[in-house]
Amino acid sequence: MEEGAFNIASSATLIDSGNFTVVSSGASMTINGHLIVLGNFSFAGSGGLTINGTLTVLGNFSNSGGGSVTVNGNLNVTGNTTLNANLAINPGGVAKFSNNVTVNNSEYLRVGTNVAPPPYADLVIYGNLNLMNSGDALFRRNSRVAIFGNVVDNGTGGTNFTVQNGGQVYVGGNFNFTGGGNQITNANSSSPYGLYIGGSVSNTGGGSSTTSNQADEAYMNANNPSFAAWVNGYKVLDVSILSFKVIARESANLLTWKVKGDRERILIEKSYDGFSWKTILVSEYQHSYDEYLDKEAGNAYYRVVVYDNDGNIHFSKGVYVENSAERKKITCSSLVIDEIVCYPSFGGPIEMMLFDLKGNPLFHVEWENQNIIRIPVTLVPNVYFLKMNNEREIVSYKLVVQ
Repeated sequence: MEEGAFNIASSATLIDSGNFTVVSSGASMTINGHLIVLGNFSFAGSGGLTINGTLTVLGNFSNSGGGSVTVNGNLNVTGNTTLNANLAINPGGVAKFSNNVTVNNSEYLRVGTNVAPPPYADLVIYGNLNLMNSGDALFRRNSRVAIFGNVVDNGTGGTNFTVQNGGQVYVGGNFNFTGGGNQITNANSSSPYGLYIGGSVSNTGGGSSTTSNQADEAYMNANNPSFAAWVNGYKVLDVSILSFKVIARESANLLTWKVKGDRERILIEKSYDGFSWKTILVSEYQHSYDEYLDKEAGNAYYRVVVYDNDGNIHFSKGVYVENSAERKKITCSSLVIDEIVCYPSFGGPIEMMLFDLKGNPLFHVEWENQNIIRIPVTLVPNVYFLKMNNEREIVSYKLVVQ
């Protein structure tokens, strides 16, 4: 996408099977419906990206070049996230990141506003929050934040992790700051504090300071039950596709997958071109299959689609498998005495040769893409051999004439 504005209507769902990149500094984008990107998403439009509906990214997410992102709806990222420009989550907005979030150079991560909740501005990070090269994070009055990994810097110093009065932040892992002048600040000066740390805090650089307004997870559970319930809900219920593999076997394709979290159902979808998909398996939650054997072997794409209990849809990346078993099928018959008719289930270009038991060639033909191959030769009752040769394999068949 280059110059201009790009809008997705509230009634629309758009699926991009590759990478989605906005490269023009003058571009803007508004998502009122649902955009699903199966690859990476990169935004560098100075006009900004506004998410009023839902943006789902299965790959990595990044912004740069003044490409600010405003979340009023839902942002879901499975891969890693890198912020080189603003990401603002407003009240009513929810941003969930399954892996690490990296903030570079400035205060590019801002959650909430200075208005009393509800509604809340929600941020959930299942990986680490990396504040690199003096990258900062600001959590304001109506923010709710759960970071299940660690909060770290890269030693450059001058990093600010700031919780304003009313903000609520949970960090399940450790703080590990090594640069000078780093500030961990919490303006909630009385119980229940609003900053809860499950691990340890190390902020050792010269001129650094760490707030004393903090508590541990047990204190959060006992003294801030509403926020604790919100945090613990994301611990247990969030759906994640842990793995998806496809293995080609001689006459079938074996699919295996692992999914965590509460879900309503799982679909397995198949495509021959990577764009048009059909459902080949529906697994309800009470029948939680984790493998499927597709007996229609051949070259194809597969993906897992998971519907969670909140109505969200989670897609795996499409996995391509090559299985040449479909090219080994051929049916021949003889309705007249002087020819044999063969019906291949595969396309060309292919070379066909017919031999007798002594290896003498009886017939030879090459074709590009035909549904019927006619062998104009008179054969006495005996055993013969058909040899098929294409660019990838040589296959022989026994032909019995009775």
